[in-house]
Amino acid sequence: MCIFFMLFVSFVLTGCKKEQEEPFVEFETTEGTFVVRLYKETPKHRDNMVKLVEDGFYDGLLFHRVQSGFVVETGDPDSRTKSRGRRLGIGGPGYTIEQEIDTVMDEHSHRFHFRGALSACRLPDDVNRERKSNGSQFFITVGRKWTDTELDSLENQDYESQLNLVLQGLVMKNRAIIENSRLSSGGNQNVLALEDSLAQEAATLMETRKTLKFTPLQRSLYADRGGEPEMDGRYTVFGEVTEGLDVIMKISEAMTDVYARPLQDIKIVKARVR
Repeated sequence: MCIFFMLFVSFVLTGCKKEQEEPFVEFETTEGTFVVRLYKETPKHRDNMVKLVEDGFYDGLLFHRVQSGFVVETGDPDSRTKSRGRRLGIGGPGYTIEQEIDTVMDEHSHRFHFRGALSACRLPDDVNRERKSNGSQFFITVGRKWTDTELDSLENQDYESQLNLVLQGLVMKNRAIIENSRLSSGGNQNVLALEDSLAQEAATLMETRKTLKFTPLQRSLYADRGGEPEMDGRYTVFGEVTEGLDVIMKISEAMTDVYARPLQDIKIVKARVR
């Protein structure tokens, strides 16, 4: 009997721990209710959202940015008080969160921007090189469906972009040598030979760099469900919609002003951990 009881307690505790690892949050909105699951792989973002929800932070906030076929966005506390016609999307709880971006993207990865993915908003790279997340704002991806040809093109673009950056760095590093070659006998021919050498070196360096490569799972979801693959590896994806995706789609079709703010307020009535 004691052994059975201990096994039962262990089972219950294990179940509770699992629930804590990936909690569900229910958002009741003026357009309907949707539910998100928070990933265990992003504990900082998961725990932060749970705390904000339990504190009632999201209750009464607006969906302040809605773009059809792209994203719906909320979590700005300023949306409680700013009047219509005012731009939103700058506010937060007064802190940022260290990024938890999935840079591996192997066959086991599920943290990418398929339709229904929950991601943290953040400031752009030019003012936020560490890609820290806003402490409260998040967006849910809507996106569109993508073909394999389009995904191949994105992979090639990413490779070429990174290759150009590597090559520019090598050119800057060897600028004096290039100038001396241009002034030497042989002139332009020497420069062309040096440039070819640098291009080969850049290609070799690229063999060790991580470039965009879509897994079979990503390709399948982007083709069948849709999403925004161009955002992969740039924002922290920390959950996904498990119920009420139709509500997200409805919100995404709202009429908006020049700031992408819905003309008729769409509000989070109540958020709760369940």
